[in-house]
Amino acid sequence: MTAFRTFFALLWLTATAYSQPTVQHSVLSAGGSSFGAPAGASSTRLSPDGTKIAYTLEVDGNYDIYVGVLGGAATRLTNHPKQEFYPVWSPDGTKIAFTSLRDGDSEIFVINIDGTGEKQLTSNNHGDIWPAWA
Repeated sequence: MTAFRTFFALLWLTATAYSQPTVQHSVLSAGGSSFGAPAGASSTRLSPDGTKIAYTLEVDGNYDIYVGVLGGAATRLTNHPKQEFYPVWSPDGTKIAFTSLRDGDSEIFVINIDGTGEKQLTSNNHGDIWPAWA
């Protein structure tokens, strides 16, 4: 016999005058326990299929991109001394675009969700932030 579990997702947007709206979330089991991104996570984004969350997390002063399975483990996708933030899922859920300060100003990168194939998409003296897929 197949066991089914019921979950409820509560999503909302937050924004300041100077920021892109960020999806905040709480995922609750039918029993009321919460799971998802850890406390302190920012720029959270739910995957297109609704099973994973991409987010930025600061650990020891280093802001990196993580992907977590709802109710499961998380994988650190980036590990660079400069900040990475604003992860955005590709429409098919196989890649994440993000912003990084690696070269002194913000540039756009893309990476596979397994952490391979990282590629820098922009390289200029202007601030490139808030990537979006078209």
